[in-house]
Amino acid sequence: MPINVREVTGVRDGINRFDDQGQGVVSETNQAQTFINILQSAAKHIEQIVDKYSDLKPGSREEALAFVQSSEGTRWLPYTVGGTYYPQGWYVWDAGQWITSKSNIAEVIDALDGSTGSTGPQGPQGEQGIQGEQGPQGEQGEQGIQGEQGIQGETGLRGDTGAQGEAGQSAVMSFFQVQDDGVTGQLTTNSFVDVANIWDTPTLMSSDFSFNQSTGLLTVNSAGVIEIDAKIVSYNTLNNRHELHLQLQKNGTTLTSDAQYSSRNNVQRTGGAYIYGFKDSCNIGDVYKIRTKDVGVAAEIGNANISGFSYISAKLYT
Repeated sequence: MPINVREVTGVRDGINRFDDQGQGVVSETNQAQTFINILQSAAKHIEQIVDKYSDLKPGSREEALAFVQSSEGTRWLPYTVGGTYYPQGWYVWDAGQWITSKSNIAEVIDALDGSTGSTGPQGPQGEQGIQGEQGPQGEQGEQGIQGEQGIQGETGLRGDTGAQGEAGQSAVMSFFQVQDDGVTGQLTTNSFVDVANIWDTPTLMSSDFSFNQSTGLLTVNSAGVIEIDAKIVSYNTLNNRHELHLQLQKNGTTLTSDAQYSSRNNVQRTGGAYIYGFKDSCNIGDVYKIRTKDVGVAAEIGNANISGFSYISAKLYT
């Protein structure tokens, strides 16, 4: 049930005197006593207690107080920025208008001249201001207006976030991939050599890459970050164990390696070594290649029995 307006019918120092009808007095003992304590300690005047802001009448003097029980208007458009929303809580008569208090209710009561009484009920916290929209095409939008902070109480509603403008271009990805041709073949040795001559025509190619099928050299034509996957599989024709080693080099410097037992005898004769997801910052003209060697007996890469098993795959972020 809304609280009716109560108007000041007389004034004396330190105490507000309301009409004798007793309208709007709460029935609970503790709440009534708190309200009485505020009245008895106030040198400034609590002139009105109303249902909503539009029920307020002009104040009789500067810094008079009023309490609005119910919020009114559109919550995301506060009156402090020209909107229609007036929150519930304490208002002060200032320069011919009712404005919300900017302080905590305890500070309001402490500010009453000579006040030593109990603190009154807490009003709501003012709404956070509306966040400005981000401008189109990467331009920064107008900064939103920050709402003034009300006296302590329930948290106000935050305004909707504006549409975000384009922040700038995302990274562009380009791809490269080549597999062995399954025909040429290359025997491993006990020292590292470039994996060459076994490669087929690339299945994925971009202007950001250049590839020499004869030498197995992959050249980067754009600066960025490169991610490389490589798998080399060997086939052992001899009846002995074969360990396959693998290196990834950039401009002649080894970046990472792998080694696996890829065959054990003339029955268990197929296996490989792998490099997955290795990333490196690259510049125009950087050259990458795969090198391999064996420990044990020699084996063949790109054999017809393992056609397409070996590959180099690259992804470039520019």
